Amino acid sequence: MCPLQSTCGVVTPQGTCGDGFNHNKGGVRAIQLEETQIRMWLFRRKDIPCDITSEKPDLDSSGTPLMNFGPGNCSIASSWKNMKMTFDLNFCGQDDISDWRWQQSKWPQNMTCSEKTNVSTCKEQVEKNPQAFSEAYFLIQYIKVFQMP
Repeated sequence: MCPLQSTCGVVTPQGTCGDGFNHNKGGVRAIQLEETQIRMWLFRRKDIPCDITSEKPDLDSSGTPLMNFGPGNCSIASSWKNMKMTFDLNFCGQDDISDWRWQQSKWPQNMTCSEKTNVSTCKEQVEKNPQAFSEAYFLIQYIKVFQMP
């Protein structure tokens, strides 16, 4: 297993998610999972390499990855197996942190989210107002998985 202190985050350039990603008409995320490392690239729609579009990925020639975990004190082979792809819209984040922010953070009108919405938690806001999230969705053209020979 990977020790907790081996975790880290990734700072991504603007336009790699959210409205910026949508404005750029999306793109391709390529993830390479090997026994000793996990690497990820993000190609904007206009920058997708020919080897990706021709379905013969050669990620070693794709430049510096956006993310590169390993090798290090984390055994990729034993920690990352039986993987599944999950697409998740997590509106509220971690419950204890989310609830605190909902009740403490001030809106531009100097009101907390709780005062502005008349509900005590983010989860309650999502449950009572699903119409507010009608434009929150994934639009995925396709998913392709390649395995090295």
